[in-house]
Amino acid sequence: VNDSTVYLPGETPTVALARVKHGVVVSIGVTKDFPTIGEIDYECDPTGVNREWPWQLNRLNGFWDLLAWGSERGDLDARSALLTTVRQWLKIPIPQEANGYASFAHRTIDTGIRLARVFAQSLPTLLEHGDDDLLADLLVSIFMQQERLRWNHRTNNWLAMEMNGLLAATACVPFN
Repeated sequence: VNDSTVYLPGETPTVALARVKHGVVVSIGVTKDFPTIGEIDYECDPTGVNREWPWQLNRLNGFWDLLAWGSERGDLDARSALLTTVRQWLKIPIPQEANGYASFAHRTIDTGIRLARVFAQSLPTLLEHGDDDLLADLLVSIFMQQERLRWNHRTNNWLAMEMNGLLAATACVPFN
């Protein structure tokens, strides 16, 4: 767990985890305080000018890594927070027939990054600690994101990240 988009300067994983469990999220070094971990607005931009904030947050890399790190160390609050954030994030509608910038949560390059890394790594945790409904929702989301990338991809470096995510998701969930 060493994602600079999740930590404040000088913050340890233990301190960052305590902050995140209370709904205080950092993306690109900018803090946003949400009422609870279950009420994160993945479409907001607290900077008002830098759309990188929600884009980085929606890649979910460091954020979910931090919660998984705590969960692996037996922190039941971290595990609960991870499962809550997975459930919450999965409720964001996926724009199927839209360009790469259709939403902050589902920009296609970030979808590729998320599928390649975060969702693939989340499956074991969800299999062990989640419930059947959550796992089913995650698998449906993976399928929907794959479909979107298959038909609404971009070019150049975006295409590389999109197809990397498509490949990883297909390897994890080979039934589509």
